[in-house]
This record gives sequence, structure tokens and C-alpha cells, in this order.
Amino acid sequence: MNNYGVPFLLGIIAGGFVAGCIGIIVGFPSLRIKGFYLILATMAAQFLIIYVIEHWGSLTGGMFGLEAGIPELFGFDLGSDQAMYEVTLIFLIAGTFFAQNLSRTRTGRAMVAVRDSDLAAEVMGINIAGYKLIAFFIGCFYAGVAGALIANWMGAITTHLFHMNLSIWLLAYCLIGGLGHNMGPFLGVPILVLISEALTAMTTSLSSQFPWLLTAIIPLHDLIYGLAIVLFLIFEPRGLGHRWNIFKVSYRLWPFSY
Repeated sequence: MNNYGVPFLLGIIAGGFVAGCIGIIVGFPSLRIKGFYLILATMAAQFLIIYVIEHWGSLTGGMFGLEAGIPELFGFDLGSDQAMYEVTLIFLIAGTFFAQNLSRTRTGRAMVAVRDSDLAAEVMGINIAGYKLIAFFIGCFYAGVAGALIANWMGAITTHLFHMNLSIWLLAYCLIGGLGHNMGPFLGVPILVLISEALTAMTTSLSSQFPWLLTAIIPLHDLIYGLAIVLFLIFEPRGLGHRWNIFKVSYRLWPFSY
């Protein structure tokens, strides 16, 4: 690995493009479905992709995965958690900036129209299939970049890191934060992480004083997580991102009520 960090950056970008291309392949059969059925189709694709990865050992390393080595960027060693955190933060800011400005472009407005009503969008002359595939590519590109960063941070990558529970939690983050809102992940992730940390602290504290309660408390974690998601779907189905937009509008109009 040289001192210019080219292999590291190329690996991140290549991971995004490969994932984006796979997203397009998965998106073709999913063009005529949406909503709950689209979620099921993408989850089914996850099983197929993991099966291919685990049985294509000559390219992917199979179930044992691949080693990423120690990353370098412009001569700086990124082997520490602090260094990888800073690099990941840069990618996060860049990705957020792109997503925020994408909604202001013609492509972004077309994807919003397809999301709200594909029939109305088709009447307006929008290529629904094309923009759906673009959305698949962009979403999977983000996932590919994130996966490449995880591989460099951990030094290796295997399919065991990407189990179905992780996909469900990622979906829960989006549901609580708000689907279709750029602020959704920034609002949804802290809620569930804070709940997880609070439950962990409570379990540790109680188990040290009452060890016999440990087996009864741990199963309650999943129940509380599920209850939080259900409550958000009932009382705030649009997520916290919708509340954030309401707050911004109210702030701009304050102190006037109209």
C-alpha cells in the first residue's frame, strides 16, 4: 500500500459501485412492487446474495471472508479506532451533503414524485423504472461504502456481520427516524442506541445485586425494542423526521401563527 492512499479510496469507491450494480440487478424484479412487498423482496435478496458469497470462495473467501489489512490514507496509518472514526465521519458528512442536495435536483424531485404516486409520475412523463433503478443504485452505493469502511475498520469482512437481525434494526432506525427524511437516521439511531445502553446498564446493575433476575431481564430487551417500534408506528408513523420538519416551519413563522 503506497503513501497516497489510492488503494484505500479505490476500495471504498469500488465497494460502493459493486453494491450499486447489485442493487440494480435486485431492483429489476422489484420494479412492479412497492411498500411491504418491496421490503420482503429485498430481504429475500439478502439471503440469495449471502448464499452466493459463501459459495463463491475463490472470489469472496466463502464463509471465512477476506482480510482487509491495515488501511493507509495519504501516508497516515488508519489502523486505530480514532483514525477510522475521523475518516468515517468525513464520509458521513459527504454522503449527507450529497443526499441533502439530491432532493433539490431534477432527479431527486422525480424520485419524490415516484415515491408519492407512481401513477401520477408516469402521467407527467417520468420514467418510473429508470428512477427506481437509480434509487436502488444510490441506496446500495451508500451501503457498499459503509461496508467497505467496516471492513477496513475491523481488518476483515465476513457474511456473519450482516445477519437478518441487522437488516431489521436498520429498518427500525429508518422507521423511527422517518422514511424519506434526510434527518431520519440522525434521529432514529440515537433513540434505539440510548434504549439499548439504558437496558444494558439496568441489566448490569440488577444482575450484580440480584443474579437470579438475569435470565428474566435479558429476554425483555427484544420486547422493549419491539414495543418502542410499535409505539412509534402507532403514534408517530411518519417518524421523528416529520416532527423535525414541523419544528423548522414553526421556527420560521414564529411568533406568527400563520
